[in-house]
Amino acid sequence: MANHLLFSLVLLGLTAEAAAPAIGEAAPGLGTDPALTVIEPAIAGRVVILNFWASWCQPCLSELPALDALHDQLEPLGGAVIAINLDRKRPPADAVIKKLCVDLPVIFDPEGAIAERYEPAGLPMTY
Repeated sequence: MANHLLFSLVLLGLTAEAAAPAIGEAAPGLGTDPALTVIEPAIAGRVVILNFWASWCQPCLSELPALDALHDQLEPLGGAVIAINLDRKRPPADAVIKKLCVDLPVIFDPEGAIAERYEPAGLPMTY
């Protein structure tokens, strides 16, 4: 299982170059948007993989099914994968989610407030 998880994370494009919290430090909060107040307490203290994506990003669309499968593996173990969509308008993202049958939690960040906290170098970006 550990080797499969490591392999999955490598395939998802995790890099040391990403602006991420230092090892052992808590990740930055997701923000103060009232829509996020439900999810933050649910993930506090858990291992969470965050993925920034957009509907117009072809590599993002290619990896969403793998992220969804990884979420299904991690959830029973207390972990989670959360996809953060950066589209300015929600309908294109909703169409992708429906087309790919993605069930993992998706947060919509049209203003880029969450992205500002994590500073993704590009899309897709996984932390």
